Amino acid sequence: MTDIFEEGDEFKGRMSPFGKEMVYRSYLKGATIKDLSLRFGILPQRVKAIVWQKHLYWEEVYPKLGEQHLRAALETEVIYAQRYPFCDYGTDLNLMAELDKGVRLQRLADSESDSKLTE
Repeated sequence: MTDIFEEGDEFKGRMSPFGKEMVYRSYLKGATIKDLSLRFGILPQRVKAIVWQKHLYWEEVYPKLGEQHLRAALETEVIYAQRYPFCDYGTDLNLMAELDKGVRLQRLADSESDSKLTE
């Protein structure tokens, strides 16, 4: 098997099904979106998406398709993970750090004479 990462490729991890399940169960136990975002190193939007998807799966899909579907889905994830590995912590850390920097504010007028027109 050849190396899946060519020179210059950027690694873009994704959360494992087990990591997503931990996010969902922690949310059900009362953890906040912000706490989960910091704990798993993912954006709050990703936390919300994971919670919504897991809720939809456990409440709508699993009761209809059952255990056999769950096993088949996990097997598919394992096969896919051989090419695109999981990253259960820090998937969005670079973006989170960039967003945490904020915006540089520059003050143009320091005194009244700087902003007052001369005659």
